[in-house]
Amino acid sequence: MVDVHDGDGIVVVAEKILAHLARSFTIEHHELTTSLSIGIAVYPDDGNDFDTLLKKADTAMYQSKESGRNTYRFHTEEMNVNALDHLQIRNGLRQALDKHEFELY
Repeated sequence: MVDVHDGDGIVVVAEKILAHLARSFTIEHHELTTSLSIGIAVYPDDGNDFDTLLKKADTAMYQSKESGRNTYRFHTEEMNVNALDHLQIRNGLRQALDKHEFELY
C-alpha cells in the first residue's frame, strides 16, 4: 500500500480483507470457506528494501497463524528474537539427533 501515513489505515485495509475473504463461497454445489493470516511490515520502520520487508511480513504472518488465524499481526522486533530462539532450538535438537545424544528411558 502506498500513501498510508499511520497504522490505523493499514488496520482498516487488513480488516476489510479479512471480512471479505471470511465469506463462504460455492463451487460446483460445494460450500467452501477460507481462513486468512496476514503479516504486516511497514516501510521504512521495518526495512528499506523489498526482501527485508517480505521476510518481516512473513514472520508476522506466522505469528498471526499461531494466534488462531483469521487475524493480522504487525511485525515487532520481539518476533525476530522469538524466531531466532526457535531456530536455535530446532538446530540444536537436529544436531543432537545426528550425534545420537538422546537416550530412551
